[in-house]
Amino acid sequence: MFNQKVEAVLEEVQQVSIHGQRYYDVRFRVESSNGGGVRKARAPFEEVYANPNPGDEVIIHALLGTVTKIEKRENEAAD
Repeated sequence: MFNQKVEAVLEEVQQVSIHGQRYYDVRFRVESSNGGGVRKARAPFEEVYANPNPGDEVIIHALLGTVTKIEKRENEAAD
């Protein structure tokens, strides 16, 4: 309940600096049966994989509703 993992697709990615600290502001699309849609969040720069781009499939990690990490989802190769 307190920790969440959400599969999503990045819609928009922007680097921001607040008092010298770097972050990513992201908009992402969640498709789920219980309330999908487009959401936005801010994530620490160091906790996002290298070179995030719109269209990337990701896993968003959150603690108490605050994004703590964004990792790129690895697609399994189809035979």
